[in-house]
Amino acid sequence: MDNSTKSMLWLAVQLFLFGTACLAALYLSGGMQKVTQLSEPVMQGQKQSVQQYIGISEPLTYTGAQVRQSIAQIQEIGVDMQIDHSLYPHHIQPEPSTLLKIDVQRTYQVTYQTDQQGNIVTIQFS
Repeated sequence: MDNSTKSMLWLAVQLFLFGTACLAALYLSGGMQKVTQLSEPVMQGQKQSVQQYIGISEPLTYTGAQVRQSIAQIQEIGVDMQIDHSLYPHHIQPEPSTLLKIDVQRTYQVTYQTDQQGNIVTIQFS
């Protein structure tokens, strides 16, 4: 075999492998979309956060995991939070060790403290 024949065969093999890889990637990306679509209804119930319910007057309960997530996002929420008599100001990011103190298995009741204008000042979890 001469060099040009070897080069042509090698090029054909490379093009075949490239085409196969492209088809596999296309197939897998379609599978990921399907997984995302199927899992979305299940995940909808887990997206409950303090931001969704600020201002609702009925008593709400949160799991410890939701409270922990709210404290982790305290600067984004922009409201001070109090958990079992421990106050967390919204302008200071809490330490990770502080988040570990929150019992994720526990259920917390939430109450909102407002100022005279009706703005929420503190969210209390107890």
